[in-house]
Amino acid sequence: MKLTLRFAAAFALLIAVAGLLQVSGSTRLAHQQERVSTIQPDVTDALQRDSSVGVIIHLKSDRGSEARLDAAGRSADRARRQENVIRALERSGFSLTHRYKNAPAVAGRITSADLDSLRDHPDVLTVSLDAPISAALGESVPLIGVDHSELGPAFVNGSGMTVAVIDTGIDTDHPDLADSIVGQECFITWSGVCPDDPAHPLYDPNNPAEDDMFLSHGTHVSGIITANGVIVPKGVAPEADIYAYKILNWFGDGHFSDLLSALDDIYEKDQVDFINMSLANSVVYPAGTCQGEDPDNPGLFPALTETLAALRDDNGVLAFAASGNNGSKLGISYPACEASVVSVGAVYDADVGSFGCDATTEADQVACFSQSSDDLDLLAPGATILSASRDADLQAVLSGTSMASPHAAGLAALIKQITPSMTPDDIEQFLKSTGVPVTDDFDPANIKTTPRIDANALPIPGDDDGDGCSNLRELQTAPGSEVTGGLRDPLNPWDFYDVAGPGGVPVPDGVIDLPNDILGVIQHYSPSGAPPYDVQYDRGPSTGPNTWNMTAPDGKIDLFNDINGVIGQYDHDCT
Repeated sequence: MKLTLRFAAAFALLIAVAGLLQVSGSTRLAHQQERVSTIQPDVTDALQRDSSVGVIIHLKSDRGSEARLDAAGRSADRARRQENVIRALERSGFSLTHRYKNAPAVAGRITSADLDSLRDHPDVLTVSLDAPISAALGESVPLIGVDHSELGPAFVNGSGMTVAVIDTGIDTDHPDLADSIVGQECFITWSGVCPDDPAHPLYDPNNPAEDDMFLSHGTHVSGIITANGVIVPKGVAPEADIYAYKILNWFGDGHFSDLLSALDDIYEKDQVDFINMSLANSVVYPAGTCQGEDPDNPGLFPALTETLAALRDDNGVLAFAASGNNGSKLGISYPACEASVVSVGAVYDADVGSFGCDATTEADQVACFSQSSDDLDLLAPGATILSASRDADLQAVLSGTSMASPHAAGLAALIKQITPSMTPDDIEQFLKSTGVPVTDDFDPANIKTTPRIDANALPIPGDDDGDGCSNLRELQTAPGSEVTGGLRDPLNPWDFYDVAGPGGVPVPDGVIDLPNDILGVIQHYSPSGAPPYDVQYDRGPSTGPNTWNMTAPDGKIDLFNDINGVIGQYDHDCT
C-alpha cells in the first residue's frame, strides 16, 4: 500500500516515539540472578527517592503440590496468606490497592518501615516494584493468507470464539466493533480513572472500557482481530467476540498490578478463549532471563507467571503479547517473554518505501523496531496496518508489534473454531510449524529466523461423506448459518440420509438422489408407524438448526423427520 498524505504525519510521529511506546526511560538488559532476594533491588532504590512506592507482594504458592488441594482449598490457602501479610503491615500504614481473587499476591503502597516485615515474612516470596507498562505501538490480512472471500467455507470467521483484549479499551459504538463486544472491565489504579468514574472527562457509566486514548490503541488492536469490514477491512476473525479490558490510560500507560487484576478477572470469569496483550515494559529480557525456573529463583513477577500459566493450564486460554518496539535483537519485553505467552514480532505488510529506521521496506521484511531473541515465537504483520480508530474518520494506520500480536490471536481463533479440541499447546505448535520462515538480519551479529503466521495451512476439515461440503460446513450450528446442502453429519452415526444406491439396493452410494433415496422413503411411509417398513429409512427427530441433523431411529417413518429430512438434502448446494 502507498502511504497517503493524510497519514504521513501520524507515521512520522509513531516512528519518532517507537521507543517510547513502551515506557519512558532507558532500555536495559535484565540478567538472571542466582537467587532473587525477597525485596527486589528496584524497590529499595525507589524508596531512596520517594517516601512510598507501589509494589506487588508475591506470595508463596507451590503449584506442583496444589494437586493435593481442591479449588476451595487453594482459595482458602491463598486468602490466608493474603490476610497474614496485610495484618503484618497494618501498623506501618500500608495502603492496600489490590487483593486478587486467584493470583497469589496483593498490591499496594509501602514505605521503608514495611521492608523488615516483608523481608522476613514466611508467606512472602518476593516483592517487586509495581512497574509501568504501556502500549507497544489493508494488506496485512491477505498477507497471512486470510481472504474472507476465498478462505474455504465462508463461515471460517472466528464465530464462537472470544478474545480478551487487555489495552486502552475499545470504541464501544464503532460500526466495525460494537456488535463484537460481549463484556468490558476497567482496572486503572495509579495512572488515572476509568471512564465509568464521574471524575473522568468522558464519563460514561455504562462503558468502563471506553477507549479514550488519542491514538485509539485498543480500538485499533480490536479491529485487527474482529472488524466487520464496514469502515475498515475485515479483521482476521470478523465474527469473534471481544471482551475488552482497559488497564491503560489515555496516554497508553498503566501498571503491572492492573494487568494482574485483568488476568485475575479473566481466570475468575472463565469466559474467553484467547488473550491479546499489545503492551510491554521498557526492560529487554535476553532469552531465558524473564522468569525463574526453580523454587530458588522464582523470577521477577512470580504471581503474574503463575496466573498466566494457570490460565493456560486450567482454563485452556492461550495468551499472545507484543515482543516490544525498542529494536533490540537481544531480547524481548514483558509479558511477551513469559514461557506460557506466545510472543509476536512485526513484519511489513507491503513495500511502503522508507519507513523510520528502515531505508527500504518490502512485504515480510522484519521491522527494524521489532524486538527479538531466541525466545521470540512468531512474526506477524505489524507495519503499516489500517484498522479501526475513534477519530473522525473511524480509521487509522498504526505500526508496532502491538499490531502484530492481534493478527496471531485472530488466526488462533480461526484454528480453534475449526478444531475445538485443540489445546493451547496444539495451537501454538501449529502456528509455529506452519508459519513461513522469515529471517531478521537487521543486526548482522544477531540474525534470527522466526515463523511468520500463515493461514494457508488452516486445518479446514475434509469432506468425509464425499458430498462436496466440508465437515465443518455440515456441522455448523451458529444461528442463521444454515445452508442447503450436505449429505450427512459425519460425526452422527444416525444421520444416514444416503440410504440406497441404484435400483434401491440398500447400500449408500455417496449420492442423495430422487429415485433411490427420496422416493424410497416416500414409498416406505407408514402413517401409523406400524411395520412393514425398511428400518434403513427411519431416523429420529431433528436436532436443528440443520434439518438433516437427526437423532437415533424412533421406530416409525414419519413425514416431518424422515421424508422431509431426505428431501431437504436433495439437490444440495454448498456454495
